Formats: sequence, structure tokens, C-alpha cells
Amino acid sequence: MCRRVAAKLSIDWPSQQAGQGMERDLYDGKRLPSRAPAVKQVIPAVPACISEMKRFWDKPFSHRVPVKGFSRLDVHNMEELGMSNPPPVELSVAHHLNPNRRAAFSSTSASLPGRTERLTASVFQKIYHSSALAVRALNATSLLTAYQAELMEEMGRQMDAGSPNPALWEEICVIADLNLRTSRGAVQSCGRSMGLAVVGERALWLGLSGLSDREKVDFLDAPVEPKALFGASVTAMRQRCDLRKQEGEAFQACLPRKPIPKGPPSSRPGFDAPLRSSQSAFRSPRPPQSQQSDTQSKPAQPKRKPSFAAAAARHRPANPQGGKKRRAT
Repeated sequence: MCRRVAAKLSIDWPSQQAGQGMERDLYDGKRLPSRAPAVKQVIPAVPACISEMKRFWDKPFSHRVPVKGFSRLDVHNMEELGMSNPPPVELSVAHHLNPNRRAAFSSTSASLPGRTERLTASVFQKIYHSSALAVRALNATSLLTAYQAELMEEMGRQMDAGSPNPALWEEICVIADLNLRTSRGAVQSCGRSMGLAVVGERALWLGLSGLSDREKVDFLDAPVEPKALFGASVTAMRQRCDLRKQEGEAFQACLPRKPIPKGPPSSRPGFDAPLRSSQSAFRSPRPPQSQQSDTQSKPAQPKRKPSFAAAAARHRPANPQGGKKRRAT
């Protein structure tokens, strides 16, 4: 079937499909059929499908182009069915795990504390949105395909009776066109999810670097390449760094800067006066509690008894004769 479809649509069939089976050997015997060929069954890639898949890969992080016609694929109660937005985190869990932002959670939706975590969460939300769009497109395709099968069965009965209805055939052709258009939207959504998954892995690796948020956006929004995670952005970064280095070396060779002399520190008059005043006003800090307790715990020295001779010497008058009364003659 796929070979006939590829031939009808003028699509080249993969060359590995033309391979022959394995040669018979001793263990195959004579009567039983030979072993199945080892060639893997593959089908060709449709160029239009690849083009729609890569529609958002040029700027996977900042692309804002909506998928054409997807507003007509909304499903009844899609919020309750989980076909629109990812489920929000419970406020009780957010309050418990991030109590520092409890006041902000009361007015807005809960968010993670770090920038890297918030960026990763936003990428996951975009992936969920794109996957939900693909599911809604496949929901419409399933509905149309089932209806088309019913019409084709009825068309077969009419042809057996010899009275086919042209309007019924026209309805079948219209359903085929609608299936192709919804399939295009599903492919676009899946391609966007693939690009956002690449952005999420880039963000994890860039979290190990010291780049600013603005510099990280340039790497996150780089075109997606199947052979490398960052692709041509790494080469562009190297070229930019080499250009800056060469420019700096060229300016230093052609227009060298004059070296700035480093003189001795200036000693202005009166400069030490505030320092001396501040040092004089400085008071030693209070000793710690442990030192105070050590000083208090030392035993008091016993007081010596005052000497009688020392006390008499202190109260003795300067003139020894002045204290005696003269005897009257």
C-alpha cells in the first residue's frame, strides 16, 4: 500500500527497501521457507510533512505564530478534559515548599523561586500547550475519518445497487481535504513540541554557565538542528569571541594605552587628626561573658591587718614639740 501511495504522489521510495532476503544456509533446511529478510521496514518522509514540522524551528523559544485554523478545533469542556492548559500547582503545596512567596501567592498564581526553574516550567507549559493542540487536531481527524468510513460503506452499497449518489461522493472528497488540513496542524504542533523540548535541554546546560539571562536567550532561540543541540550558535559565539580578541589586540598594537602611574599615597596636613581623635575616642569593648565569669570566679585575696606603727605615723604631727603644753613657770 505504501509503495503504491509513494508512486502515486511521486515520492522516492527508500533504497534499502529493495534489498533481498538472507541466503539459505545449512540450518534453513530444504522444505521450510527461508528466514525473514533482515531489512527494516521504513517508509519515505513526505516533504510537506517535514516542512510543516520545522515551521517553528527557526526560533523555537520566541515564536508567536499561531497555528492556522486551530481556533475551530476547540473541544467542549477541554479545560476539564486536560486538552488546553497544564494543571496548576496546589496553593497548599506551594505555600509549604516555598513559604517565602506566600504573600505573592495570595494574589497571583504560584511560581517557582529561581529564574532557571521558572524558565524550565514555562518551557514545559508551552510543550503541554502544543501537545494539547495536536491532540485536538487528531480528535477532529478521528471524527472525520470515522464519518468518512460510514459514507464509503454506504457508497459501496449504492454502487452495488447501480445507483451511486454524486453528493455522497462529494462529501467523501471534502472530508479527505479536511483530514489533510487537520493533519497539517497536528504536524505543526508536534514539531513545535519537539523544538521546545530542545529549548528545555539547552536551558539545563546553560544553567551551568555564567551567562546573563539576555545572553542565554540568544542560545535558547537558536535554530534547531538535528545533528547538534546548540548547532550554529556555538560557532557564532566562537567567531564573536575571536573577533573581540583580535580587535583588542589590534588596538593595543596600533593605539597602545598610556600606562597609568601609581604614585605614593598623598599625605595632607591635618589628615591624621581625625584618625587620632577617633583612636582617642575608641573604648575597648566589653570582655565576653566567659572572661567576666572567669574574673568573678577567682578567689578574693585576704585583707591584711593594718599595722599600729603605720597608723601612728600617719597621725603624727609635723612638729613634735607643738603637741605638748608648756609648763607654767
